[in-house]
Amino acid sequence: MMNEVILYEELAMNAHPALQTQLYDGWVLRFSNGYTSRANSVSMLYPSNLPIEDKVAYCEQIYASQGLPAIFKLINGSPVGFSDFLRARGYEAISPSCMFVCDTPPALEIHSDVTITRSFDPQWKQDYFRLNGTNPALTATASAMMNHIQGNVFCAKIIENGKAVACGLCVEERGYAGLFDIIVSSAHRGRGLGHALCGSLMNAAMAEGAKSFYLQVFANNAPAIALYHKLGFARRYNYLYYEEGDRMTIRPFTMNDYNEVYALWNASLVSPRDIDDSREAVERFLRRNPGLSVIAEINGTIAGSILCGHDGRRGFLYRVAVDATQRRMGIGQAMVQACLANLRKEDISSCALVTFKTNAMGNAFWPAQGFRLDDSLGYYLIEGIC
Repeated sequence: MMNEVILYEELAMNAHPALQTQLYDGWVLRFSNGYTSRANSVSMLYPSNLPIEDKVAYCEQIYASQGLPAIFKLINGSPVGFSDFLRARGYEAISPSCMFVCDTPPALEIHSDVTITRSFDPQWKQDYFRLNGTNPALTATASAMMNHIQGNVFCAKIIENGKAVACGLCVEERGYAGLFDIIVSSAHRGRGLGHALCGSLMNAAMAEGAKSFYLQVFANNAPAIALYHKLGFARRYNYLYYEEGDRMTIRPFTMNDYNEVYALWNASLVSPRDIDDSREAVERFLRRNPGLSVIAEINGTIAGSILCGHDGRRGFLYRVAVDATQRRMGIGQAMVQACLANLRKEDISSCALVTFKTNAMGNAFWPAQGFRLDDSLGYYLIEGIC
């Protein structure tokens, strides 16, 4: 079964080529500016030797460098246990799909209203992008990918009243022909145009030597699956993608973060103080309390910060801030727990902070983190001593 899976996966990748491909210890990494999951994901097709954790971390890093989430394609739930590993890492399953194969094509009607060309002409591409609703920002990427196809190409469309209302693509390689992008305008569905497109493309490919056909379809696309059954296709295997969710990282606060953090403070409930929050003051604080203050990042962007220090007896938290658009996602809690863990390493057994009585959000947050309000204390402050 695995040899057959590899065959159809390789055929499908060749027929929908990525702009860039990297081979990594049996895994195929594809990059295409975010146009389609197929062309921007990791396929685990061949034997692998390196630790899974290291490989996933590498994939996340290299996709992030291109501004893309890491996406892994899993076929028939394999490798065993990998989906559980990805879910625990914050990944979400998307786009359950199927590979359909037709080994013995039935007799297919010839449709004179279907026009087929053997190359991508600009008008066919324009019609396809319009019918598919392709993001205009990605049409150049999609066009370049089409131009990179090395197999035999068959481009079909149906024109009514001078306008394309349906289109489809077939790519043949080594006697195997794949059907792709079978699209019918919503206003023209239910008339058999999809059947006419597929049948005409299959006839054209068989005339050039195709013996077997394959296609990929979303598992929940019942009308399309019913059509493909009529054309002699049967489900061969299932696959789905696991996409990286928003990933949070907690790391030490450094002075390289100052400008971005200062902007975060400016947007928070309490604006920065000229003296206490100046670059010099923050640098002095970090130098006196090395490794205790933290930054929270979501997908590499700063989403929160805490200044943490101690006087040898008790820890203190200052400037606890979370980006307003990222609140209620556990960022504040994660940062607080990281600071408390840092204090424990310094043998500091208690921690305090000050919050304004009018800060309803903060006063609800801190008891939930295990802090108690000590209303027996008075807060005295003298300023301007230097």
